[in-house]
Amino acid sequence: WTTRDVILLGLPFEFVLSKLLPSSSSSQHEDASKLKWEWMVQVSADGYAAPVYRGDIFHKNDKTNEEETSDSFLCVGMIDPNNGNNEIIPLPEERGTIRFVFPNLYGWKSVKCLREVHFLPRYVDGLWEKLGTHPRGRWEYNERWKEQEANLGRWNTAFWNMAKKSVGFYRTCFGEHVYEIVMVGGGNIFAAWVRFAGFFAAQKPHHEGKL
Repeated sequence: WTTRDVILLGLPFEFVLSKLLPSSSSSQHEDASKLKWEWMVQVSADGYAAPVYRGDIFHKNDKTNEEETSDSFLCVGMIDPNNGNNEIIPLPEERGTIRFVFPNLYGWKSVKCLREVHFLPRYVDGLWEKLGTHPRGRWEYNERWKEQEANLGRWNTAFWNMAKKSVGFYRTCFGEHVYEIVMVGGGNIFAAWVRFAGFFAAQKPHHEGKL
């Protein structure tokens, strides 16, 4: 998402889903798209989690209202023309190694270094959602932030307002290279913020998120 013209390669979501949700009643895989789940929660190797709504993964037929194919996929490789060639390479560690890609969602919904996938009947917050980002994250509708007040109150809201303004400023004024340096540094600051905010969040009763 921070480098232009990169081509991502991987396995269709339906194929991956059929392997993740095999039928327990027969040797043949059940049609996994028919199974009862509403949210898919991805968990990374370091514990980062992100929920994705089923309706944002599959397309629906407007006439029959039935689920059809998905353009999401499990990314395992890439072609980067910026390197001067069209060689296919495994997805580098800094880009996530293995991750789902959802073309209609913001990048935080695509967990890097994927380790686990959970299929749930209801919504639960992931890391970013606990800090105020939108449960669904559709870029077409500019779903970046929750409409209600963020879980951690006005300090959390102020933090995100500052982050939104600063990222665009550095990219516009200083170019991609400086922008990437700022993003890395910002990530370190964010990690410290999560530890700080998590301490106070732990002091409050947990409520399951709802759309």
